[in-house]
Amino acid sequence: MRLTQKPCFNTKLAFPMLGRTRTQSSTLTKNIKLSRTSELVGLAFKLQPRENATVFPQYITGLHGWFLDQVRQLDPKLSQVLHDDQDEKAFTLSPLDGLADTAGHRLQLYAQQTYHWTVTAISKPLVDWIRDWLKVLPPDH
Repeated sequence: MRLTQKPCFNTKLAFPMLGRTRTQSSTLTKNIKLSRTSELVGLAFKLQPRENATVFPQYITGLHGWFLDQVRQLDPKLSQVLHDDQDEKAFTLSPLDGLADTAGHRLQLYAQQTYHWTVTAISKPLVDWIRDWLKVLPPDH
């Protein structure tokens, strides 16, 4: 996920209730059971910049794009619906928790500091996609 011209984030899917990160998740995700009737699922991510950087206040657009690209890789039709449907949103994205105050018109990110980000799926098709995605999590970026 590129948010600036400089660093990329190391993305780590976090399971806060279990105290584990993406690097330990391959075994962990096999133990996660999502009900076939689930329509609400939250994912917590830990993000760590590789180096100090600044991002524009609209950085959430990059996070939104990264998430839709993850959906597109497994289900292009679902990604298109999520992108185009303006009436009913199937997910929410939080801002980065832990982000520093603005430096001029940009926000400061610090290397090796952990920032937290949450994606909440609020539709059955997206929850079904998450069930499949957890089996094939992307590598750290």
